[in-house]
Amino acid sequence: MQTNDTLMVVDKEFNDLEEQELEKADFNAKLKETLTVENEVTFNRGTLKKLANGSILLKQKDQGKKLELVIENGNNYLEQRARAAYIASLSTEEKFDSSFLIQRNLIAASSTKCKRVIRLVLASEIYGIVSGVDIAICVATTLKIITNKLEVLEVLIVVYTDSYSLYECFIKLGTIKEKRLMIDIMALRQSYERRELAKVRWIKGKDNLADSITKINPNKSLATFIDTNKANVRVEG
Repeated sequence: MQTNDTLMVVDKEFNDLEEQELEKADFNAKLKETLTVENEVTFNRGTLKKLANGSILLKQKDQGKKLELVIENGNNYLEQRARAAYIASLSTEEKFDSSFLIQRNLIAASSTKCKRVIRLVLASEIYGIVSGVDIAICVATTLKIITNKLEVLEVLIVVYTDSYSLYECFIKLGTIKEKRLMIDIMALRQSYERRELAKVRWIKGKDNLADSITKINPNKSLATFIDTNKANVRVEG
């Protein structure tokens, strides 16, 4: 049985032939919907919309209803600031002297309020990067199976952070006093030493894509990346 939605560009002849073959194979599939400028369709928890210029827009279903303004009193601000967030993208990298241009697609994003009490800014950075590395390894492992079968180069995992303290934990073997974070740091460092992570880069905070899901006044990097599929990121180290 087909469970996930699939987007196809087909003519009527191919569509009719596919329906016949599905019927012969006794294969249950979802009813097809036609995407037009006037008709939006639900697509894997999102909504697909065809624009007048022929391009297709994918947006999260009802996500806007979950957004609310943050009241900037002390308690509310403390509740909101301790967030672990990451942005994951499948991109190509064009290098320059002190920056690089990433191009292609956003594949995952998360902003989660930490359940533990956060005493250090570094702690929330570690929680965020642990979640990000987990999803990156999951996606990279899946892609490696595909690239091995196709006999093409595998996709490498590159980690970017604007936190110098977190960068030091990777590169300069920095330490932290909180024992509960040591296991996470050791696991990340082990992945880096085993080259499961190809690179770890320290970037400028103004170019951090995850700012848009953690800060009240974020930079425009994520909006630019979504609109153009490109983002220029300046490197600190």
